Amino acid sequence: MTTTDRPLEPFEERRLAELKAFVAARADAAPSRRPRAALAASAAALTLAASAAVALATSGGPAAQAYAIERKPDGVVYVRIRDGVDAGALTRQLERLGVPARVYSVPEGEVCHQPHVALVDDVPRGLYGLPGGGVEGHRAAAGEMVIRMDTRLFRPGQYLLFGLKKQHGTWFNVSQYLVTGRVEPCRFVPAPPARTLPTEDGQEVVLVEPSIVVP
Repeated sequence: MTTTDRPLEPFEERRLAELKAFVAARADAAPSRRPRAALAASAAALTLAASAAVALATSGGPAAQAYAIERKPDGVVYVRIRDGVDAGALTRQLERLGVPARVYSVPEGEVCHQPHVALVDDVPRGLYGLPGGGVEGHRAAAGEMVIRMDTRLFRPGQYLLFGLKKQHGTWFNVSQYLVTGRVEPCRFVPAPPARTLPTEDGQEVVLVEPSIVVP
């Protein structure tokens, strides 16, 4: 973990903005009484998704039940991801259900580099469930996480990228980006070191390593 005066990379600026928004939302819901340690925990919470979904399509084979997908009649999709998930198989199942999403399993200490996509800045509210809490009040079991997507809000040519990363066997990072352009299989490169950055109110936040890096 390092503190440095070098300019933020674009992905770091995005993650810092996401973290500030997350912390602000938590502050609106409950009084803040924790300085740096709390914000570091919130940084970890920002990268975690938790909730539950009912299976419409499930994985099979040796890693049976490693994921479950439910697509509601209104176009809302819930994906429950469990330990040992085959990210490629999950992506193919999402494609069969008409969900423009790509899921990548990213090794610890590396990132998935996607150089030929462009980030969509105006992400519609409700397009996907934000990490750091339950999705619509549901909670996931131990070792699970849930992603919620509303397929009605995707525009043609848009994809939602999810990078899943574990540390010591525990989910600790989910990077998610809405993009356009050419999505490719992951090219794994070493992850940048985590950084500690000061906030305007004199506290500190920790930017943990991402799962996906986009331009």
